[in-house]
Amino acid sequence: MSILTEKGFLSSLWIVWTWVSDPGTHADTESSIERTLAFLLTILGMLIFGLMIGIVAEAVSEKVDNLKKGSSRVVEVNHTLILGWSDKIIPTIHEICLANESEGGGTIVVMAERDKQEMEEQINERAHFDFLGTCVICRSGSPIIANDLEKVAAQSARSIIALTEDDVDPDVADTMAVRIVLSLKSLGEIAGHAVIEMSDIDNRELVHLVGGKKVETVVAHDLIGRLMIQCARQPGLALVLNDLLGFQGSEFYIKAWPELTGMTFGEICYAFEDAIVVGIIRKGAPEDDDEEESIDLATSIINPSDDLVLLPTDEILVIAEDDDTYQPLAKKRIRRLKKNAELNSFLPNWKEAPAIAENLLFVGWRRDIEDMICELDENVGENSTLTLFASVPIDKRKEIMRENGLEEDMLKNLKLVHVQGNPVLRRDLERLCEYSPMFDSALILSDASGEPNMTTSDSQSLATILLLRDIQDTMWAQRMLRSSRGMSKQNSSEELSKPKKRVLNQGGLSEPSNLRNIVATRREALALAMIASDNSIDSLDGNSNVSQCPDFELNTITCSEGKKQFTMEAALVRKLLREKLASMKKAKSANDLINQSSLQKNCTMIAEILDSRTKALVMSAKISDYVLSNELVAKVIATVSECRIMNDVLSETLSAAGNETYIRESRLYADIGEVLTFWDIIARGRLRKEIVFGYRLNGKNW
Repeated sequence: MSILTEKGFLSSLWIVWTWVSDPGTHADTESSIERTLAFLLTILGMLIFGLMIGIVAEAVSEKVDNLKKGSSRVVEVNHTLILGWSDKIIPTIHEICLANESEGGGTIVVMAERDKQEMEEQINERAHFDFLGTCVICRSGSPIIANDLEKVAAQSARSIIALTEDDVDPDVADTMAVRIVLSLKSLGEIAGHAVIEMSDIDNRELVHLVGGKKVETVVAHDLIGRLMIQCARQPGLALVLNDLLGFQGSEFYIKAWPELTGMTFGEICYAFEDAIVVGIIRKGAPEDDDEEESIDLATSIINPSDDLVLLPTDEILVIAEDDDTYQPLAKKRIRRLKKNAELNSFLPNWKEAPAIAENLLFVGWRRDIEDMICELDENVGENSTLTLFASVPIDKRKEIMRENGLEEDMLKNLKLVHVQGNPVLRRDLERLCEYSPMFDSALILSDASGEPNMTTSDSQSLATILLLRDIQDTMWAQRMLRSSRGMSKQNSSEELSKPKKRVLNQGGLSEPSNLRNIVATRREALALAMIASDNSIDSLDGNSNVSQCPDFELNTITCSEGKKQFTMEAALVRKLLREKLASMKKAKSANDLINQSSLQKNCTMIAEILDSRTKALVMSAKISDYVLSNELVAKVIATVSECRIMNDVLSETLSAAGNETYIRESRLYADIGEVLTFWDIIARGRLRKEIVFGYRLNGKNW
């Protein structure tokens, strides 16, 4: 080019560059050789720039695809890492968001073998709550591959949660958990601790052996089984535990209060006006003053003796609304409160009734049902009966229980009755209720032999509960009516010889008449059948509508006498009922005793619910209690991830061994009509070696 134009090399090089980069610059060329050369260079420039644009576009597209697939590296520290995906992922994220609220939010990183966009869509679709400043980051990857763990900054996470995948065999799931722990160990030293969800309690020791002090385990299936048994034994406990666990409402908090050092536990119980002291966290004394080792050596002392002295390194475990809502009182005031409360500390003479034989029902089948049976056997009275109703063949059930180490003759207090049937078919449930008409408690289990989908499983549980409730109410009403007619016939000769009494109504006095169109609660309506044999009211006739009474508060009862109608006050009905029940207790005849036994209490029904969205339907179905299994497990996992020592605390308070949670009768702590402060109740609880941390007002919900 420099030869053709007779210009210098640098000038010619600039002309060539302009022809390559900008085709318009060769418009002023005049010679044919220059124009030909310019044309070729322009074509070459187009190819070069097209290639460059393609390379850049491909690189940008690849980067965007990696972002969409979740393959990019996470640059975070002090975050919560969740490995795996299951039905518990949403409630777990919710609980961690609540825990992060006091810090203004945080970061949650989720890694699973799923598409990143799919995970984000499910979280946005199912997470009907405020994230409270917490950012959720999703990444695709395998938790058993070390490179993927490095990608989500597992080494710098404050806690790591490994969830069990849904629809996986328990042994396979626990084997995967062991591999996750091994992969975490291959990264070297990690900043936080790992919370591993296990499926089988027998495999827990293996994970601890591999993971060492950095690993905490939560056996979800075993936890829910124990909670179901406790809630069946104590109606209302499920709602208490649901409020106590997690980070919403009142929950456990651990904090050091150096100003209380040297005080006894009996005094510390009166140290907080806005918190209930539950126990002491006693840390170890490592030789090198390593804080992590001190935490590893820490032990929880729940409900210690009153003379236990608080050491300088101890922390106090309390139940409070939040970690900044309670402060200790001055030592002088603490001792004064304790002294005043102990002046009024004596236990009433009322005693709880001893354990009696019960009739219990399990509907559905669980993998660890033999563990639930053994747990129940330790808590019921002698000669109790447990009916197992499920679609699993009876021979197969017995074989499964034998393989898992349970022989029926090993049970001390329980007698097992096996009934096979479909829990959602009314005819099978009617056959079950005819076999044993009245149960004290019924546990509706999430049937492992049926549909694994949690929505379908919850629907089946709801259908079973509604059918059982209707069948038992109908059978109870029929028994009451039969007993009332039998009593009326027995007393008919006596009634003819006595003058008829007059009953009070809103208009004055009226002759006795048959009860029709009763408007009452179901229990009072059924109880009125007992009053029918009384000489103040005739027996019910065929037009009575007792079994179809709506469930609302009883104010008046409409009665009829021929074409006339009058309204009888509910107070009088209740008075007649009390008088009738009192007379029945004094009755000696066999018929009276049979009729008295027919006043069975309503069966307590405990349902295992997997999906928290089913809660509203459960409450509308008037279920006695329910256990949101996935939500409760998520609360426990989130609590342990925030404070690992809480695993020991919850393991003790949620199990039958050691200290556990009870709902007691108020008469154990106060006589009827006695006026006490809550400090007085705490003092009386300490006389029973108990810690009282709450109460329910009469007639109110928990």
